[in-house]
Amino acid sequence: MYVQSGCEAPSKRDIWVQELMEHIQVDSYGSCLHNKELPLDMVGSEQMENKDFFNLLSRYKFVLSMENAICQDYVTEKFWRSLNVGSVPIYLGAPNIEEFLPNNKSAILIKDFESPEAVANFIKYLNGNDQAYEEYLEQKTRGSFHNTWLQEQVKQRSWGVSTEQQMELGNSVKHFQCLVCNRIANNAKFSASGFKPAVYTADSSHYGCPVTRNPLTNKVDYNDWYVQDWLRMKSTAKHLNNLVKEGTNFDDEEFRASIREEWTQEFMDLVHQRKSL
Repeated sequence: MYVQSGCEAPSKRDIWVQELMEHIQVDSYGSCLHNKELPLDMVGSEQMENKDFFNLLSRYKFVLSMENAICQDYVTEKFWRSLNVGSVPIYLGAPNIEEFLPNNKSAILIKDFESPEAVANFIKYLNGNDQAYEEYLEQKTRGSFHNTWLQEQVKQRSWGVSTEQQMELGNSVKHFQCLVCNRIANNAKFSASGFKPAVYTADSSHYGCPVTRNPLTNKVDYNDWYVQDWLRMKSTAKHLNNLVKEGTNFDDEEFRASIREEWTQEFMDLVHQRKSL
């Protein structure tokens, strides 16, 4: 089963699924690669927590669980929902997804296979071998949960996951934004009282995604809009960091003009470099 309506995502998941469809039947209910109709009362992202939608999902032994982007720690409801209903996720997303698996065999990881055809062959094998298939369901059938780190994270988190929890506790995005604001406010308070502000250093391990790659070839397409936007944002961040270090005063118009010039030069240098390879 495949249910996505956000087509042309940075992860390029539709490219991979389209190739998989050449080797095995995939029921695609969303607007992306659509070939199967959802009942009208299940249409729309707001219905993704509908009990009837869960029942439909649970009828499938395998569910394609594919993130919008390939980022460290970025594991969303697309993965958890499949586990929740007792299906085996076929996962494309966070490079460190192993850290989030209840057990070693809780999901089929696309990154472990050389091609969609290889994944299709493995699905066919599991589909015809009940014992091998059931090894991927032990967190459900046997209550087996070996990932103690994940258990501890679930206990410690202060934000909600379900709709009801988010209404009460807020979501992870809100907590991330509040964390930054609270640290800035506390430092301002400390500085006003004569204390040195605390020093915080952020890097890509905190909030960063690698440049988009084609999931079939693992190559970067420099004509792709997402790739160009990623490179442009990287250039912007670097330029802003330099200005902050210099302690230079600047307004929005000056900042945009300066990064536009720098980005144009960086991108042209990159294009020339690629042509020379």
